Amino acid sequence: MILSGRLEYSHYSALELLATSHEHVIVLTSSGALLRDNIDLFLSKKVINSFGHYAATQLRKLHNVLIDNKDANQQEKNLYKDAMHLVRLLITGADILEGKALKAYRTDEHELLLAIRNGSYNLQEIFVMAQEYERRFKLASEQTSLPDQPDHTLVEQLMIGIYKHFLCKPL
Repeated sequence: MILSGRLEYSHYSALELLATSHEHVIVLTSSGALLRDNIDLFLSKKVINSFGHYAATQLRKLHNVLIDNKDANQQEKNLYKDAMHLVRLLITGADILEGKALKAYRTDEHELLLAIRNGSYNLQEIFVMAQEYERRFKLASEQTSLPDQPDHTLVEQLMIGIYKHFLCKPL
């Protein structure tokens, strides 16, 4: 699977790459399609840590800037991109935990995320916004039906099937 260079945001996990929009994929092999079709096999409550901890770090950063007003203007300029990632991670993580599809390209929130990154909101507004998204993420974490761990047996069977298909092709 080869993805185009048009990735809108820079902090991508392997899962997000597998879930990228079809129009952003240049070449999709049969193995890549099989992985994309089975992305749910890789989802588990580990999302709470992978998305939630990074988001919590970004939220603490924003909170510290609001408390410590020294060089706040310069710090704000440097934090808008991080603030955008914070909101994106909380939205994406909540979607996964709620059983919605993993979407790497946030179509519905695209304008909001760009506005945050471009400084259309001040840090206080972003902080309040992030608190709301954090509440949704926390509720989704408590109510998710995702398994604690991926089913390693099913993932292994999928990968063995892909390896066999790839390695057993005539040259």
